[in-house]
Amino acid sequence: MISMVIQKAKASGTRIGLCGQAPSDFPEFAQFLVREGIDSISFNDDALLKGIENIIQAEQEMLSPAKNETHIL
Repeated sequence: MISMVIQKAKASGTRIGLCGQAPSDFPEFAQFLVREGIDSISFNDDALLKGIENIIQAEQEMLSPAKNETHIL
């Protein structure tokens, strides 16, 4: 459902964000949001640093080549 809402917002040119604790508590959820193209994520004060770490990690994983990718020379 979250993916669908993000996609619809993107298709209509509307910025979309999420408020909540989940992206700081669950790195895989932060990765999902980044992968889906969310525009912003708000955090509580006590979760800000961990949330930023999770987003940076998610962005780095998106930019790095697949771990199982075979390179042919």
